[in-house]
Amino acid sequence: MNKKSGLELMRIISMLYIIFFHIIRHCYFIELSSGGSKLLLILAEAFFVVHVNSFILLTGYFQSKKDAKLSKIISIFNTTWFYKILCFVGIVILVKYFSFSNSIELTFHQKLTSILPLDRNTNWYINCYLVTYIFSPFLNILINKLDQKQFKKFLMISFIVFTIIGTLVIGDVVPTYTEGRSIFTFIFLYFVGAYLGRYPIEKSRLFNAYTDKMQKYIFLIGYVVLALVGTATRMTYESIHTLGGFYTELGEVLRMLSISFLSPIVIIQSIFYFLYFKNMKFSSKVINFIGGTTFGIYLLHENQYIRENIYIWLGMEKYANHGIKLLGLVIALGIVMFIACMIIEIIRKGIYKFFYKRKFAAKLREKIKDFIKSLGLDINY
Repeated sequence: MNKKSGLELMRIISMLYIIFFHIIRHCYFIELSSGGSKLLLILAEAFFVVHVNSFILLTGYFQSKKDAKLSKIISIFNTTWFYKILCFVGIVILVKYFSFSNSIELTFHQKLTSILPLDRNTNWYINCYLVTYIFSPFLNILINKLDQKQFKKFLMISFIVFTIIGTLVIGDVVPTYTEGRSIFTFIFLYFVGAYLGRYPIEKSRLFNAYTDKMQKYIFLIGYVVLALVGTATRMTYESIHTLGGFYTELGEVLRMLSISFLSPIVIIQSIFYFLYFKNMKFSSKVINFIGGTTFGIYLLHENQYIRENIYIWLGMEKYANHGIKLLGLVIALGIVMFIACMIIEIIRKGIYKFFYKRKFAAKLREKIKDFIKSLGLDINY
């Protein structure tokens, strides 16, 4: 029996974390809140911040063991394109025929980028993921050539350079360093995920003496403790960053330590989080099915026309200082968005599956394969 549903459960929870995180960020709740409300939101964000890293670790864990496929790249393009066009057409209809407001000016350039499958201004995650996936066969060559000692040394050096130094100097070492939203994060965590798949930590001398249950408790405690460390770091930033001079610079370093995807705190916290779910041994068809919809959920809820408008339509900013009620509202809204996006993704998959099985689609795929062969390229379709 396949007992990999733990990681599928992680996909679901991580996607919920992404939605919660984005609601807090896009509504500027932390900036607008004060006192206990601000502390509660910062604490919640410290728990949610592992979301992106967990997906990258998952990519390295699985993709390092297999070849890249052109069909998957095409599938990513198709899915991304579908949701960009759907949301663009949707906002035009809502604005023109139902008098909805739109905070994005529909210039010619904006309309053009809205119907292209990819662009440089939106979906940074998809852009970085595609680059990592395309280069994964070459990354895997390096992974396969390293023994465990070399691999560990490689990760330690990378951790020091890209996470510790990269965070402390805020971009002087890592180009285009914006809270860890870069290809460096993807490639580093790809290697970490590959290492965790090749050399399971739970079987190492450090953890081998503990039972599976105790190991899970250790991983969970590590995740929680580092979330609390991140909270304390962020609160310190909130207290000193307006004092000017040295305190402002120190505050910025502390802010990066608490929220950057390449922060050493967030990296280690993400590994604990990943290991907790990795060591769950159960199987669930429902969990696996829902986990398979998370990519579409991400694309839909994070589309620029959704994220820049929906929270304004809902009037979310007025709840900024509602404390525990605000967090409950964020979670409730996030779950509703997750379910709504999941239903749309299920419908999209059904439509794509219907057309995929048509004869004309099969002929088109064969023509693409023949064209690739005619170019003398040996590509895994």
